[in-house]
Amino acid sequence: MESLQRPLDDGWTFAFAKHLAIQSPDDIDQLKFYLAEVPGTNLTDLQAAGLVSPDTAADYEASFAPYAQRDFIYQVRFSASDFINRQHIELHFDGIDTVCELWLNGQRINQTENCFRRYHSDVKDLLKEENNHLVGIFRSPLKESQKRQQAYGKKFPTHLDLDFMFLRKPAYSFFWDWGPCMAVSGFYRSVYIRAFDAATIREFNFDYTISDRSIDAKLQLETTPGVDCEAKLEIAGQELIGNVKNGRCEIPFRIRNAILWYPNGYGEAHLYEAKISLLDKTVLDERSHKIGFRSIEIAEAPRKDRDGTRFQFVVNGQEIFTRGYNWIPLDNSIPRGYESAYREQLALAKNGNVNMLRIWGGGIYEDDQFYEHCDELGIMVWQDAMFVCTLYPDDDADFLEEVKQELIDNILRLRKYTSLALWCGENECHEAYYEWWADRHDEFPRFFGEKVYHEVFPKLLAELDPKRPYRPGSPWCKMDAGTPNDLFHGDSHPWNLFKYTQDFSSYADNVPSFVSETGIQSMPDLRTALSMGTPADHHMQSYLFEKRNHFESPSKNERLIKFSGALFRISTEFDKAIILSNLAQGEYLRFAAEHWRANAPECGGILIWQFNDCWPAISWSALDYNHIPKASYYYLQRAYASNLVGFQQQYSIDLEGEEDGIGQIFVCSDLPGARSGKITVREETVTGELISEKTIPVSLAGPGSQIVQKFTLTDYASQRFTAILHLKLKWEDGSEAKNSYTFTRPKYMQLTAPNFEIGQTGDSSLRITSDRFAKGIYLFHPDKKIVFRNNYFDLPAGRSVDIQANHAFDANDLKVYSYHHDA
Repeated sequence: MESLQRPLDDGWTFAFAKHLAIQSPDDIDQLKFYLAEVPGTNLTDLQAAGLVSPDTAADYEASFAPYAQRDFIYQVRFSASDFINRQHIELHFDGIDTVCELWLNGQRINQTENCFRRYHSDVKDLLKEENNHLVGIFRSPLKESQKRQQAYGKKFPTHLDLDFMFLRKPAYSFFWDWGPCMAVSGFYRSVYIRAFDAATIREFNFDYTISDRSIDAKLQLETTPGVDCEAKLEIAGQELIGNVKNGRCEIPFRIRNAILWYPNGYGEAHLYEAKISLLDKTVLDERSHKIGFRSIEIAEAPRKDRDGTRFQFVVNGQEIFTRGYNWIPLDNSIPRGYESAYREQLALAKNGNVNMLRIWGGGIYEDDQFYEHCDELGIMVWQDAMFVCTLYPDDDADFLEEVKQELIDNILRLRKYTSLALWCGENECHEAYYEWWADRHDEFPRFFGEKVYHEVFPKLLAELDPKRPYRPGSPWCKMDAGTPNDLFHGDSHPWNLFKYTQDFSSYADNVPSFVSETGIQSMPDLRTALSMGTPADHHMQSYLFEKRNHFESPSKNERLIKFSGALFRISTEFDKAIILSNLAQGEYLRFAAEHWRANAPECGGILIWQFNDCWPAISWSALDYNHIPKASYYYLQRAYASNLVGFQQQYSIDLEGEEDGIGQIFVCSDLPGARSGKITVREETVTGELISEKTIPVSLAGPGSQIVQKFTLTDYASQRFTAILHLKLKWEDGSEAKNSYTFTRPKYMQLTAPNFEIGQTGDSSLRITSDRFAKGIYLFHPDKKIVFRNNYFDLPAGRSVDIQANHAFDANDLKVYSYHHDA
């Protein structure tokens, strides 16, 4: 093949210096250089050099802080002998964080200002056959953001008085309420040479329509201009040829009886293999891509239960109940573990019954690998642009042009991915201006940033990606309908329960049209918690663990104790306190998810904050930093299942027995077609004695939910501390769902220590049986790589459950916890 691409990922070194002390490569000879990794960041390089503490240390943030004020210099020497004679030679940088001067063989070839853009330079005339010297001089992001704020002249409101909005760099790296202050620098994506003689593929996309399962489509191809050649597309058993003129080509094609792409839980995420080649007697360049075909829109019909509008994704004409999370960057050193971390975490998302992830606007536009995995797994992507929680200087022409180029770059890069379901302008910027800072409108008489969300971005999408839905922000609704964060119009971020540490039952107060953010905090998994600090730090209220809680509240982890105490008797033992915090998060989110699913389609979906962590910390995540699922992951895995049966119990403030014994049994199913079946309702004591059992017929006309009937727990006043409600739904096609509920909050129940019988049934499996009802069983294995398919679960008396792990393990290494106390 005529086109050659070679990574420059070996032999890098780095140094650091006082801000602006280094003006060119001529000034670097006196610096001390250390080994560096590219792709990478100065955080991981400093850690490898022993200059910054491990992320589990109490002084992790403090040890990095001085380096955020310094400039960093990266250099590499390389040979060009294998491509020096090519007609075109380009040096590509797919991710530079952030303000950087690029020098090749003593000549400055570029200056970058935007972490979110790709850059390339023609370097044909600068290269030598051997000993080429590439240097990147990264300026301190803290100094550079302050410099731009001072030049602009206004100070925009935001948390902690930061200036991140003046620099096109991930906002979370400056500090966030779940992340550390780590304003890193570096080449965080690939640096590579691309050399060719005639032409190379720049961009491609598939434009298509679906009619009666037939796809009428065209490949849109952009190449380097100036060379006329042929393009070939191979897809669905077809080979099609088009002519490239002035660097552009369109190749129409049709697929009859196409297999459509569906989200996880609604059908197959089918992808077609496509191969694109440039031809001129030989193959000049080629690309491979997997493409799925689907239609997607957002339905906003009037609600039937109250004033307001529904908000629901519709894929291939089918309404989808959106089940998922918000996604943050994998790490503060962005490329750390890209491929393995993406693969592990997205596989867990699929297994957790997730069908959408929202890329939050304070992080990054993720790497192509992320979207490729989502395409394959059937996980829709809600893509925020990178604007978050503040105002932006949209009256600065240079800033606006930089944003425009950033948006063009990422629209062109991401529009070919099937999983990309929605473009969104920002996160909580409308809400911030119109709600948080309504009293500051004299100081800021207009919404700074509005030009981006309501003019620049939608205009670019109309030209470059017109068929994909767009929303100006999240939360957002049309302003004549309500405030941006209106629960009953558009999408909403209902955070009051967490903010005011309300009881979990407060989730039942409302049925939002679409929940795109909400959650509560918990500690990380016990294995991660034990790895943090020293044994002296192992207390929920220790300095280390409270410092790892960045939520803006002086009460810190006392809030977590309050959440735990709403359901469980709190413990001062470290391991038990960690587990209770996990269980409380799981129970809270289970209650919310079940309530909102039971009220579908008036509620069209749930995206819990947040799926993952970027460091070992106290946060809202379902997976901790080591990719270990917390209790909330398992609780929501069950609440997000395609079939769900549940009981929505009433809860009174004064613990009134008669009132608290009443609730509603509901069912949900996202499976296609009408269905009928039965619910077995069984009440029994904690030791397994039968109190009552009945069968209730149930039917659904199609996917959706139904309140089956009002149900009163038997002899509630006398039984509430010793009885369990077990529900089993079984459809006629054999699919089923189960659920269990203590009659009252677990802290009031008479739960004594169960006796477990544990038998290893295979290298990576076991069976566990309990002689009495066991609440919140947690299987602890000291190896952080061992992940169980089921954990943090309830087990009825005398029943067994089979558990599978991702790797082989020895059951003798297990420790089994469950929630109990004396009568």
